[in-house]
Amino acid sequence: MATMSRFRDPFVHAVVALVVLAAAAVITLALGWRGVAGHSSEYDELPFFISAGLGALAMLGFAAALLSVQCRRREEARYRAQFDAVVQAAAAILTAVAERRQAGRET
Repeated sequence: MATMSRFRDPFVHAVVALVVLAAAAVITLALGWRGVAGHSSEYDELPFFISAGLGALAMLGFAAALLSVQCRRREEARYRAQFDAVVQAAAAILTAVAERRQAGRET
């Protein structure tokens, strides 16, 4: 059951989409390489190099940047959750102290 709850996490969806984008970029790079290797003239190779090579590198860079952003967002969310737990614990302690002081004054 824990595995199914992981698939509901938006972070997992984003990572899967970015991995698919990176795989598409690698496939595009391989197809561009194949197109460049099939021609002997630089003028015939240039369109393959520009469209496939640079496009694939741009897609890889985009996927890597978004993955970095997603990882930072997840880490910040964990930090905020831990911070909130500390704040709630401190509030509970302060409430308990205030109640004890009130109980001590009433007797």
